[in-house]
Amino acid sequence: MDVYERFTMLLKAKGDTPYAVSKATGIPPSTFTDWKNGKSTPKVAKLAKIADYFGVTLAYLMGEAESSDIDRKLTGIDFALWGEVKNLSESEKKDIYDYIMFKKSKRR
Repeated sequence: MDVYERFTMLLKAKGDTPYAVSKATGIPPSTFTDWKNGKSTPKVAKLAKIADYFGVTLAYLMGEAESSDIDRKLTGIDFALWGEVKNLSESEKKDIYDYIMFKKSKRR
């Protein structure tokens, strides 16, 4: 899993958007798009800001560690769901994410 994939996974886990991360870290949204499209490589200083934002280690974000602090912060049903979801295919994760968004939209 590359840095951008971990970034998108953390976005989904936190229910955040690249725009929110951009506002909080000062990293332009175009930077994330460049990473996604392979136009640039993430610099360590920017990755450190993102790791701080999500509460994970830089090693995790860079793919040098398999577990993140997010695993240890989740409890109860959140932990159970995280444990189940993290081993699914990307297609299965998207299906579950879409269902969650659908359920959330029904609450409004």
